[in-house]
Amino acid sequence: MAIGWGAANVDSESTAEEWGMCCIVAMAQEFYENCPELARRLVYAHTKAIEYMYSHPYNAAMMFADGFDTDPYVGLRTIYMKTVAEGRTITWQFSEQNIDNYIHYFTQYPQIPEEEIPRLENVQEFLGTDLIQSTGANDFEEFIANEIDPVFPIGMTFEDWYNKAVEVDGIPDDEKIDISDTATSYLNKDLADRPVLN
Repeated sequence: MAIGWGAANVDSESTAEEWGMCCIVAMAQEFYENCPELARRLVYAHTKAIEYMYSHPYNAAMMFADGFDTDPYVGLRTIYMKTVAEGRTITWQFSEQNIDNYIHYFTQYPQIPEEEIPRLENVQEFLGTDLIQSTGANDFEEFIANEIDPVFPIGMTFEDWYNKAVEVDGIPDDEKIDISDTATSYLNKDLADRPVLN
């Protein structure tokens, strides 16, 4: 359910349709068939978790840091990178083309034996969009355009994003992570000119 912006032949002009796939949340067809309601709820919950990550990035970053036992600043940088700096790289929608691009990625490396390159006999079965459609999940692009772009636009610097995230999540000054001593200036240098995916 996440799209990898760094797939083979992807550049700053590429659209999400041209991206590959990475970090996929998947389930066995057998589980879906045997536990359809639980499967539906799991997928719906995942879409809501992604929405929360975009809508409440400070809190999501702290959950990330806690869950991965890492520094809170790392959590903040990670959420910023995946939701703003690289583009909207985490989503619950994907296409057959994304799968084709993902498989093509493996063909770029001659050291990967042919038998280890993933193959799909039935792409439509793998894609399984009927499950996500049955959940009533929001359309990802509409969610981003209506709720996220006005608040956390692509191209926003880390410091601006951080300040807005603190405001949105209502983090008191005495509880927020101090980023004043972190080396972020080079990451924001010429941000407007850096390639980002929309």
